[in-house]
Amino acid sequence: MPFKIVAQWVDVSPNILVDFKHIYFADNNIGYVMSDTLLIKTINGGATWSSNLSSTDSLNFISMSFISADTGFVASKNRNTGGVDVLFKTIDGGLNWAIVGDGDVFQSIHFLNGQIGFASRSYWADIWMTNNGGITWNARVSPIATTLLSKKILFLDTIFSGYVLDSFGKLWEFNKTANFDYNYTFCNSSSSSFYNSIDVFDNNLIYSVGDSGIIHKKTGICGTSWIQQAGVFTKDNFGVQFLNQDTGLVVGADGQIQITTDGGASWVGQTSNTTDTLRNVVFIDENTAYAIGDNGTIIKNTSIVGVNNLHKDNHLISIFPNPSNGNTTISFNTELFTLDLSIEIYSTQGKLVTQFNTKNQSKIILKENSLKKGMYFIFITTKEKTISTHKLVIQ
Repeated sequence: MPFKIVAQWVDVSPNILVDFKHIYFADNNIGYVMSDTLLIKTINGGATWSSNLSSTDSLNFISMSFISADTGFVASKNRNTGGVDVLFKTIDGGLNWAIVGDGDVFQSIHFLNGQIGFASRSYWADIWMTNNGGITWNARVSPIATTLLSKKILFLDTIFSGYVLDSFGKLWEFNKTANFDYNYTFCNSSSSSFYNSIDVFDNNLIYSVGDSGIIHKKTGICGTSWIQQAGVFTKDNFGVQFLNQDTGLVVGADGQIQITTDGGASWVGQTSNTTDTLRNVVFIDENTAYAIGDNGTIIKNTSIVGVNNLHKDNHLISIFPNPSNGNTTISFNTELFTLDLSIEIYSTQGKLVTQFNTKNQSKIILKENSLKKGMYFIFITTKEKTISTHKLVIQ
């Protein structure tokens, strides 16, 4: 059979019962995962993990930002009234950690490089900036509201614009002004939307996920051009990341994972092999991703779409339209007209959905409603080999 489901999500947990929330991988081997009390590191793609930084009895880790395998920052909050909050920094992969900054109340951090970084503060909801690796900070945005906590801050690869997701699930966009302060704009799709996480490509493409299965896509200015995505789960979503504009993963409650390969036009559920809530997800490359969550859960996928040899001599076949919500036409290159061809269509679970043979035909038509909504893999084969493979999305 030409279609083969390869191993999907496998457990690489370190047998530590903490709830992991933050993750960063520099490459296929070196990565960091953090809970409220512990930062762990792998140097072999999750095969083994070692403790890299542990909190004290009074400190909770609340955010981390790595810019390379060696250089990273961890923000912590003191649980004791009047206690000092701490920003840690490493430049040697966690062998040593130094305390930097003024001990003020960091809530979320994001560094663009070893010197320039941004932080939101717990009690003032303003944005602060450092240009000396966290030693000193300067306020750059007036408070949005008092006692507004930030869950996540993201700046693009420049200092000119960024986004903050606050503790009430509201998304704000920041843009630099002439005097180097930042103005903010409310960015949710509606005043009632509650987001748990965001992933930002540029100012015109943002994905956000939230409670009750919410997946939103923004393709225009803030507050407009939001598209409700048709996810496959209705439970709360907590993490989202896109590898590119088309391929993304969303994770959430009870181990739910779903993937899109068409920019959110359709989503397909994947088997995570866990019932623990997943809090975050990260792509390493087009083949590999990690997801983390409660009770020490770390899972790894080394075949994101779940099928091998997906792109093979695709110039021989064209499929239009794709995605499709009506009739779908499969057209054949003239090189294939005289061959005995078998067309096999499989679900993402590897089940053969339909199969038919053709010869001396320039095209075939899949009738509307012949396939249910979802993603499929089409294999064009001769008696000797598979000559072309394609993805098809039915909306």
